Amino acid sequence: MILSMLKQATQPYHEQIGRNSYSAEILADDISRAYYGRLLKRFYGFYTPLEGRIAPGAELAALGIDLEARSKAPLLRRDLLWLGSNPASISQLPICRDLPLAAQVPQALGCMYVLEGSTLGGQLIARHVRAALDLTDESGCAFFTSYGAQLGPMWKAFGAALTGYSEAHPDAAPQIVESACATFTAFGRWLAA
Repeated sequence: MILSMLKQATQPYHEQIGRNSYSAEILADDISRAYYGRLLKRFYGFYTPLEGRIAPGAELAALGIDLEARSKAPLLRRDLLWLGSNPASISQLPICRDLPLAAQVPQALGCMYVLEGSTLGGQLIARHVRAALDLTDESGCAFFTSYGAQLGPMWKAFGAALTGYSEAHPDAAPQIVESACATFTAFGRWLAA
């Protein structure tokens, strides 16, 4: 039930991000590596601080959620390095400060719903940029192909953990949904800035 609630509540936010100029540009036939690199830098500036905020690791681990295995910031860093950035320039990238709360388990799950859900949409982007920019999962496209063949099982495992938590804590559903909506809102603002 929580997954249906989240899908319905976040649909307008998801659609709004889909209408942002970056969505059209990333799927354009004439996408450039320079544009792709700039977009990855924006993603890095959002994912890195947000993943660092998803706090209750022990509590999430008890739900079967391994934060380290699900972290996307290292994949973004790897792609940026492959595209020509260096560690010093990456450390100087702008970082989003307007982030949703993620210190409590329901907040963390709401944030993660958005981050984990983006791996599904990332597959469409990955197919396009691999072909348009001659990239591979190992050379510049690790972020958008984050789980590779394990995408389905990783999404299902997260969905099961989220469902299990919400069934055990039914009062937490509004906070989970609110956090997911806040994550979409913050991400949209960051991309538009």
